[in-house]
Amino acid sequence: LNNLIWVWTREPNDDAWYPGDEFVDMIGRDIYKQGDHGSQVTEFNALNSQYGSKKMIALTECGSIPDVDNLTKDGAAWSWFMPWYGDYTRKSVHNSLELWKKMFASSYVITLDEMPSLKN
Repeated sequence: LNNLIWVWTREPNDDAWYPGDEFVDMIGRDIYKQGDHGSQVTEFNALNSQYGSKKMIALTECGSIPDVDNLTKDGAAWSWFMPWYGDYTRKSVHNSLELWKKMFASSYVITLDEMPSLKN
């Protein structure tokens, strides 16, 4: 296998399940707060203080995506975020079309078309 990355998603009180730094490349957190487009900076800071000096931190699953203005204002530098599929990506109760457009137009966000080819 080439370019395999192991992500461990931490939930509250999961520390006993951490397999160890030698087995984990990135730390993630799943957060589902309907309609909350905050940066989730408290969660980010907690993970960053525990693992951040050694690991990148990701918002591995979410319902409502963080607003890019909140991310930059709060300094919550999630390496990536991934909203769950279905209604989370299509219904405005979770994420409006305007918010999606704002996020992907931001210079703070890197989209697939801006990434270098990983196949060469």
